[in-house]
Amino acid sequence: MVFSRSARFDELIEDYAGAATQLVVLGAGLDTRAYGPLANSDMTFFEIDRVDVQRAKRKAVSRAGLAANHVHYIEADLGEADWVLGLVSSTYDPTKITIFLWEGVTLYLTEAAVRTTLASLRAHAAPGSVVVLDLYAQGFLKTIGRGAAAAALKATNESLDFGLDFSTDPHRVLSDFATSANVQLVAAHFIGSANRSGPYMTVAAFRL
Repeated sequence: MVFSRSARFDELIEDYAGAATQLVVLGAGLDTRAYGPLANSDMTFFEIDRVDVQRAKRKAVSRAGLAANHVHYIEADLGEADWVLGLVSSTYDPTKITIFLWEGVTLYLTEAAVRTTLASLRAHAAPGSVVVLDLYAQGFLKTIGRGAAAAALKATNESLDFGLDFSTDPHRVLSDFATSANVQLVAAHFIGSANRSGPYMTVAAFRL
């Protein structure tokens, strides 16, 4: 599923990269898109994550010998309401069309934090900007929150908090969520649609 998820993200990034001049990776972790083929584009890159994660990331990038002069590292916790201050106080330009990449993060946040983040992006993004994100089914989160996965979550002090009910008419559920968050659903790829209980997740694009 993770490989399928990443491939869908890459497709959506490619779809919108032609119009964008900035790419902001939310909860960047060890994401390496800024160091691959996209590094040769005209986009400016920003990576946002917690202080400890960013420090570990910089060390890993340095050990790998990757060029990183084109990447702006911003230390902020997406779980905090004021995380956007780190972005807007950097060289990020809110008048430029931007792709916000939000992969593998929303399931660890509360619904309130997800909605607050979308509102912050909408308030600080130029018309035409998009956020490309994944959203998970409530049933899937319950499944992976048991057994060995539960032990791993406890060890990393994480919890699975936010999901949508994709058991019936998942596209309508996703569309309704987008509408309630004041964003426009422009693309969606559901993974696991053949599952009798509904898809496991979706990779979607919201226009801000």
